Amino acid sequence: MINIRFHQGAAQELREAARYDELQVAGLGLAFIADVERTTTRILENPAIGATTWQHYRRMLVRRFPFTVIYRPRKDMLYVVAVAHHHRRPNYWQTRV
Repeated sequence: MINIRFHQGAAQELREAARYDELQVAGLGLAFIADVERTTTRILENPAIGATTWQHYRRMLVRRFPFTVIYRPRKDMLYVVAVAHHHRRPNYWQTRV
């Protein structure tokens, strides 16, 4: 079984986005977290599913929200480097690698 490891910045992005959504509409933050979990589960089932974005990193869209999970499959784990909002400046996460 492959484990998932979130970069500290990615974990913070996930928490902040969920907190923001929850303040907008009750339950929306939990729905966001659930969608990100579904996305990472799909990635775990097939790490090559996401489109290549930069070097060996891949991206996978979160279905109901304007976010992308940026990750790198490794031999023993899935490394999530960003949970990036679509309107944030592109490729900001590359400084995390």
